[in-house]
Amino acid sequence: MPSAILSQVRHAAVATLGGQPQIVTLTIDRLLEQGVPLDALFVVHLELDNPRYLAAHRRLEQELAGERYAGLRYLPVIVRRWSQPVADLDHPESLEAARDTFDTLFRDLKQRGYCIHLCLSGGRRLLGYLGMLVAQHHFTYADRVWHLYSSDTVRARTYGGAQMHLPGSRELSLIAVPFQPLAWLAGRTGEPAHDELSPTERTRCQQVVATLSERERDVLRAFASGSDLKDVAASLCITVATVNTHKGHIYTACREAWGLADDEPRHYSWLREKFARFLGV
Repeated sequence: MPSAILSQVRHAAVATLGGQPQIVTLTIDRLLEQGVPLDALFVVHLELDNPRYLAAHRRLEQELAGERYAGLRYLPVIVRRWSQPVADLDHPESLEAARDTFDTLFRDLKQRGYCIHLCLSGGRRLLGYLGMLVAQHHFTYADRVWHLYSSDTVRARTYGGAQMHLPGSRELSLIAVPFQPLAWLAGRTGEPAHDELSPTERTRCQQVVATLSERERDVLRAFASGSDLKDVAASLCITVATVNTHKGHIYTACREAWGLADDEPRHYSWLREKFARFLGV
């Protein structure tokens, strides 16, 4: 995602935590180095009665309070079943609690217009799996799932929070994990694709398209196919400023058709979600 687009969107990181606090800071450091303007970090973890988890939590909390992360809000999220913290993922009820924790968190962040960066390298592997599972129901292609890769040497050096930062290390990298949002997959099955839209959604899409000029329809189709701002400009041989003007008219029509607030939608990935099936792209 180009830096100009990154700065237009609110970004939050969601990380899982076990006994290795450095995994979180090493991941956040890499995201910040890539220019992702994070303003919130949500750390999902189990109950802290485990001494290793408690020590990791305290170490991370101490690190995040430093000047390095000024402006980054840190919000720990404990997995709970009803009001009780979950100590381990050792029975079906605890798995459901973890799933529900991610579901509530992701739903809230998406409703507030956040682009989410899910970091899966810390804590119980099953906790990360459940996070990934739930993410597919809420994420769009604007969101990201990350895995922190580190060499054996780095893992030995940083184990247990011995080192919380490794700037410029070539033995450490952040890898984007491929994933498919389930809403998009549902839209790619069956023929024709746009027939899978509900009557209400189809009517709204038709209402928007009917109000657009031919060039605005071209821009909408390009966004619906997954292009970003610069790609749209390049493919249609127009300036980014012109694309933004067309996009503004498209958003105005969408707000009227869907009854949205004045500041919605916030990102052109919304256009892909709403119009890809309708336009058959």
